[in-house]
Amino acid sequence: MSELADCLHVSQPNVSRAVDELVQKGYVIRERMQTDRRKLELSLTLAAESLFANIHKELDNLLEKNFDSLSDNEIEKLFEAIEILKKVTTPQPKE
Repeated sequence: MSELADCLHVSQPNVSRAVDELVQKGYVIRERMQTDRRKLELSLTLAAESLFANIHKELDNLLEKNFDSLSDNEIEKLFEAIEILKKVTTPQPKE
């Protein structure tokens, strides 16, 4: 739980509450680790994996629909903008 809290930059109590809710909804399984009983292992249930698959499918459909509405010129501009974004977000070597 502490690793998850650190990764998400939130407090451990907030993570615990969120995980409790996900366990209650049937999306997460919480088990004690065999090697260290003080630690918990979290894993997704099949219901959570199915939910993620559905969300990804809906997002793919939405993006496909939206991109289909763009002209060739707009798509070219979008790719140019993505290249610019990569340039400004990629760390540059110091001179």
